[in-house]
Amino acid sequence: MSASNTLHRRTLLAQLAAGSLGAPAVWRLAQAAEAAAADAPGHIRVIPRPQKIRPAEGQYTLTPKTVIRFQSAELEPIGHYLAERLERATGLKPPVAPTSAENDAIVLTLDTARRDLGDEGYSLRCTPNGVTIAAPKPAGVFYGVQTLRQLLPAVEPPAKPPDGEWSVPCVAIDDWPRFSWRGYLLDPARHFRTKDELKRYIDLLAFQKLNRFQLHLTDGQGWRVEIKRYPKLTEVGARVPNASGRTGDGWFYTQDDVLELVAYAESRYVTIVPEIEMPGHIGAAVASYPELSCFPDKPHPYHGGFCVSKDTTVAFAKNVLSEVMELFPSPYIHVGADEVRPEPWRSCPRCGPRMQALLKEDLPTGVSLHRVKIVGRRRGVPHNEDVARLQGEFNRAIDRHIRAGGRRMVGWDEILDGGLEDESPAVVMAWRSEHAVTGAIAQERDVVVTLHPRLYLDNNTPLPDTYSVEPVPDGVDAAQAARVLGVQGNMWGERTPTIAHVDARTFPRLCAIAEIGWTAREHRDFDDFALRLGPFLKRLFEPNAVSLTTGKPATASHALPGHPAHLANDGRNVPDAYWATDLDITGDETAWWQVDLEEPTPVGRVVVVCYYGSRRYYGFTVQTSLDGETWHLAADRRDNREPSTLDGYTVTFDPRPVRYLRVTQTHNSANRGRHLVEVMAFEQ
Repeated sequence: MSASNTLHRRTLLAQLAAGSLGAPAVWRLAQAAEAAAADAPGHIRVIPRPQKIRPAEGQYTLTPKTVIRFQSAELEPIGHYLAERLERATGLKPPVAPTSAENDAIVLTLDTARRDLGDEGYSLRCTPNGVTIAAPKPAGVFYGVQTLRQLLPAVEPPAKPPDGEWSVPCVAIDDWPRFSWRGYLLDPARHFRTKDELKRYIDLLAFQKLNRFQLHLTDGQGWRVEIKRYPKLTEVGARVPNASGRTGDGWFYTQDDVLELVAYAESRYVTIVPEIEMPGHIGAAVASYPELSCFPDKPHPYHGGFCVSKDTTVAFAKNVLSEVMELFPSPYIHVGADEVRPEPWRSCPRCGPRMQALLKEDLPTGVSLHRVKIVGRRRGVPHNEDVARLQGEFNRAIDRHIRAGGRRMVGWDEILDGGLEDESPAVVMAWRSEHAVTGAIAQERDVVVTLHPRLYLDNNTPLPDTYSVEPVPDGVDAAQAARVLGVQGNMWGERTPTIAHVDARTFPRLCAIAEIGWTAREHRDFDDFALRLGPFLKRLFEPNAVSLTTGKPATASHALPGHPAHLANDGRNVPDAYWATDLDITGDETAWWQVDLEEPTPVGRVVVVCYYGSRRYYGFTVQTSLDGETWHLAADRRDNREPSTLDGYTVTFDPRPVRYLRVTQTHNSANRGRHLVEVMAFEQ
């Protein structure tokens, strides 16, 4: 490896080890990773890493004559999917037709004899004459298609590969997943995500061979799915203030939307797992139907819970879940069941006495519980025995209802604290500690590992720490290990007002989680993963989605001592620990923040988020310049009393050459003290 590429590699690894990275920083690292791997032409850069790879000499080149051929009718949709993706990536649009003896083809075929590959495995053979993807089942063919897509050069159209050809290296791959559950949670309850945004994420999951998409559809900050039996859930519950304190119309998915999303996900071999939180995290439902709470006559905070001692509340929960099961064909229905606050129940004239009575009784026959030990700093609500006993009774009633519908209940690991029926097939999501994993498998229960903080994506866990997670505990036998269904990354939405914020926190750590879920433990290597990361991320993020200010030199007129102007611009929303600039305005002064794009660059959109103290700031101007002396006003917010939201204030204008970008704030009696600003600039 050349000295320059060795340096690239060391720089890349150092930056990855420093912490999680947002989309803009990831784009720059993608360039560095490609340079670092440039001297390894035989290196197959696929994420997640295949189980068996045998590189060969030569390559197969796509041409206008290339045809996609399918062996059976059930593979034809995959053929058309591949054709559409190839057209988007290369500009070529191969026709899709049944198999024949002709060469120069990409052949999709079923091979039921390859039972060793399992339900989702595949074999891929690339020779100079063509590519064959074979699998026992269509899901495996689909995943082989994702590998084929990654074997192409990571070049965005209309650009061409350096040699001008779209080619695939000759290789033999036999591949299959380690785990059956490879998941990602997105939270549209705290901040709503549009239907198109969910479809985009379904595609991102499929590209990484992830197959479970958990949607956190309800919480205190919003109810996001239409339930026809209870229309107020969307008439009222979808309009409670979200995590940014904002309200809006249409912030929910109609039942037609759900059916469309489910069909879209199924075509990508992704199962949408709906999460309807209960009995806590249900404030939007209580705001819609106050009679569900312990104190219906009192103003109820949106984070309130159910009064589970009322038969009408239990009936409501079951009715909602019945309608959810009609909408979502998923074998799994997630009910949350975490972080129930004890105070309302203890004060409730129904729940309080019921809890005390349960404490005096033995657990019902055939019910086993496991107290999850919390290791390290406290996570969630501390365990309360009275709460666990009452919640356990409620959980078991809900579990029986879901089983009657032919599905399996899924819950956070608090469902172990309250006790489950021994015959229950409920799936435990272990998040509070590894003790939840061992406790679940000791009871012969299936478990999905989603441990906080390393598998939570709404924090700043360093990428190597996430990559190092091993889902199967040491010392368990094969039967117990089989109880670990897989792994999941959780992207909670409190601090991610826009999908750009979600992108920035999700990647690249979700790539690491995808590899944990797919690749055998002995084949995982972080240094190798880092080199494969670059071209993969280039496919995920378009260059024009990355802030032009990223990595550019910045200055500020009033930077705090020890807080020089620097660039966050990684999608971390405010308020947070990562600021572009701290401006200390203590007098009747004007302060500015400025970035040098280093050369004239077309700019047509600028996003500004300003804070002073802990409040959103609304007095600023945006200016652009080519020489740093003559400035042109792009936006003036000094007289607009509408505060900048967490989403930021977007300035759009006809793209024009810009070298210098300046944001200016003026001190006044209402806005004194510490000022913070984050600025992102885009071509369009």
